[in-house]
Amino acid sequence: MSGIARQHGLDVTEVPVDVGAPADPARIAEVAHGAAGVLTTHVETATGVRHPIAEIAAVAHEAGAVCMVDASHLRVAR
Repeated sequence: MSGIARQHGLDVTEVPVDVGAPADPARIAEVAHGAAGVLTTHVETATGVRHPIAEIAAVAHEAGAVCMVDASHLRVAR
């Protein structure tokens, strides 16, 4: 997703994630302030790790950013 964002002229800050571990919303919160958006995937295909989307979306929204998730099967609680 970062490559596509860069091709569209967006400034990208990547938050590294250890292989086999989920993304840490606190680390995302550290860099999200001032960002227009947070881009993430729901499941890392190679390892099957599911990222905590609700928590990532919450820190994105707290920073005033939109959250875009690349997901094929995402159940949203209502």
